[in-house]
Amino acid sequence: MSKYKCIIFDCDGVLVDSEPISNQVMVDLVNALGANIDLDYAYRHFKGNSFNECANKISKLITQKLPIDFEEQYRKESYQRFQKEIKPIDGVKDILQDLKIPFCVASSGPVKKIKLNLELTGLSSFFQDKTIFSCYTIKKWKPDPSVFLWAA
Repeated sequence: MSKYKCIIFDCDGVLVDSEPISNQVMVDLVNALGANIDLDYAYRHFKGNSFNECANKISKLITQKLPIDFEEQYRKESYQRFQKEIKPIDGVKDILQDLKIPFCVASSGPVKKIKLNLELTGLSSFFQDKTIFSCYTIKKWKPDPSVFLWAA
């Protein structure tokens, strides 16, 4: 018997290669508002943070108020780019196929984004609704461990 009872995967950067896409979308939107940042800046300051945390950081970079629909714009643009560009992380399909213990995904992204990216990368057959956990559902974001405790 395995000493592990379940594996909890993160989604972005672990199952799907979404980080370059989502960070570039953020760079493009923020620069359109007057910031002057590049992808390296986005990785250092936005990667791994909740959307609200990123929005707070962005507010300090621009001279105008962040548009009220900024998250909606970001989601729309990133979902469009995911449709064309997203890929699974190399080797993850083989790992998921070979797992003999239960597994799930716990992510800071909205459920819609998680499901979209799993579908687009051919990974959705490995996950059902009951194995997808989003910080948006419980309104607590990493590094708070609540989403992982819920998934466990």
